[in-house]
Amino acid sequence: MGSWQPLSYIDLMFPSIWTKAPAARITITAALLSIASLTSGCESGPIEICDDELDNEGDGAIDCADSDCVPSSNCPDQDSDGFAPLEAGGLDCDDQNAAVHPAAVELCDGIDNDCYQGVDEDAEDATTWYGDYDYDGYGGTDFIERSCSPVQGHVTNVDDCDDYNDRVHPGAEELCDELDNNCNGEVDEGADDRTWYGDADGDGFGTTQFTYQGCSAPDGYVENADDCNDLSALVYPGAPPSCDAADSDCDGLDDPGGGDDDGDGQTECEGDCNDAEPTVHGLDSDGDGLASCDGDCDDSNPLAARLDDDRDCDGVTSAQDCDDLNSAIGDCTHCAGTYQVGSGGTTADLISLSSCLSVGGNLEIGTSALGHLDELGQLTSITGDLIIYGNPNLSDISGLSQLSTVGGNLMIWDNPSLCQSSVVGLQNSLSIGGLSHSAANGPC
Repeated sequence: MGSWQPLSYIDLMFPSIWTKAPAARITITAALLSIASLTSGCESGPIEICDDELDNEGDGAIDCADSDCVPSSNCPDQDSDGFAPLEAGGLDCDDQNAAVHPAAVELCDGIDNDCYQGVDEDAEDATTWYGDYDYDGYGGTDFIERSCSPVQGHVTNVDDCDDYNDRVHPGAEELCDELDNNCNGEVDEGADDRTWYGDADGDGFGTTQFTYQGCSAPDGYVENADDCNDLSALVYPGAPPSCDAADSDCDGLDDPGGGDDDGDGQTECEGDCNDAEPTVHGLDSDGDGLASCDGDCDDSNPLAARLDDDRDCDGVTSAQDCDDLNSAIGDCTHCAGTYQVGSGGTTADLISLSSCLSVGGNLEIGTSALGHLDELGQLTSITGDLIIYGNPNLSDISGLSQLSTVGGNLMIWDNPSLCQSSVVGLQNSLSIGGLSHSAANGPC
């Protein structure tokens, strides 16, 4: 009686082979395996049988989960893409579409091409969208996304040279603002949006008789046209009275002829700075060397405060007064309202805040004249926003070292001389109630 021989896939498919001797059966079986490899597109070697629940090829994939198994009635592939459908235990999520299978490339077509993580995810042909932070229609490189559909706040171009200023973008009108408005690499070229007026007498006030359009004033030109007589340097707005009946201060009225209008014993020509108020004049009534016109708060008392101690005469000296030019504001550590140091502002504009521990509104700083913020050394909190924007020469913000709280937004950007790491250090040290944003500051 012959020995028992195991059945193979070929033996089952071709039972007539069993009529042959064992050696012949082996030869025929090997030949059929070779033919199956050539006709099915499978790799040479063992063929993955789709319905025996075994890993015939030894590649870790069993039956229909193996993309190169021989299709059978138990392992359908209706679109002939080499992958069986999910319902048959395969990986094809749409067996009616040969372009959809796990090895496909994801495209922007509203279809889950690769059967992985949904429709159009990480599509190869997705559009690159650039954030348009200032909403001027031109994007920058700070915020970039790839998507098959438009992204809110993003555009398809990356042509903006300053995405934080809506006055700066390709095609913008060039202005006299020391910025490259039209992003052509030049600053203020061809801009003529400022008018300068000729000042023939050199008193700092011009007239409309001679004008010039340009960003910078030529010699002999000023930015105002307020002079009522450009042939006399003694005549201009705010000039002292001439006592010759002429209009020296350009108020439209002839100057007084020397009369004492308020009866305080002194005329304007003699030094009365307010000839309508008898308690104000240029006479030193208390002999302290200072008259009321000089800032003596009480010219009947030689010990009363003077201008250099209390400029608004509210009884609070300059060192403790939040605003020593306003008698309604006295000694305080909380300064209410919004403070702004804008274009043309200087360090002197921060002096009014030097004694403040807190600001009740917003604090906005944007000028080319500031190099530091040391005058804010006592400031500990700001109720509103702190905005430090467009300060080309600002390189030191250590003056804010005592600041601990910003109730609103913290916005620090476009300060090219300011080290970004110091900005980050300030951000990390603060309790911020709103948004915190910093960009376009200088390298360290």
